[in-house]
Amino acid sequence: MAIRAARWLTFVTLFLCGLLVTLADETITVPKARLQELERKAADADRLATELSAAKAEIARLKGEQTELKKAAAKPARWLPPAVEKAEQKQPPTPPIHTLPPLAKGEVVSIHDLLNHYASDVPAADLRFRKQIFRIRGIVTDVNKELFVSPYRVIFRLPEQTLRVVCEVRPSDEFTKVYVAGDHERVVGEKSGRAPITFISVGDEITYTGRCVGLRNGVVSFENCEPFRAK
Repeated sequence: MAIRAARWLTFVTLFLCGLLVTLADETITVPKARLQELERKAADADRLATELSAAKAEIARLKGEQTELKKAAAKPARWLPPAVEKAEQKQPPTPPIHTLPPLAKGEVVSIHDLLNHYASDVPAADLRFRKQIFRIRGIVTDVNKELFVSPYRVIFRLPEQTLRVVCEVRPSDEFTKVYVAGDHERVVGEKSGRAPITFISVGDEITYTGRCVGLRNGVVSFENCEPFRAK
């Protein structure tokens, strides 16, 4: 009886040990496989999150570009005096600069030709015009003046042209006050005991004698300009 009980106890013990070993093996094997699967899913999630973030940034960039394009398309063209449009329609084509003779003393260059020359060939235009004193003629499109300085600026622009001509004009010292009036439509000067005098208005056609400084930041500048009056 005792022997049979001992054998039975041994069997039960071995069975339980085997069961524990099996459970132990499963306990180790299953979590490892699950952990590897979770690690793969976490890596995939991180990759997808990065791709989603990049896609959102690209969408935001494209939306920004589209907004800017819509703004640019909706922005009206800068106003020009009607006289400029009419004058441009009558202008003959600008001759190539290399076909022109040297600039003559007293020669008058139209704003139309001057800007076209600079738009097509800056080095050649600078070689012909820069540091030269000559006359230019055109229709005034804008006027302005900084505070606390005497000179004022007369600006010439053309349709479909990004460049512009800016003439700096210094009024006579007898004028005690010079300012831009009428919603930046004209330049007015005042002197003691006299009624205000309009120097220049937008839409006026005028000829200036001045020294060409050359092209910079889209502006062909002239200094020491004086209105030319035929004697």
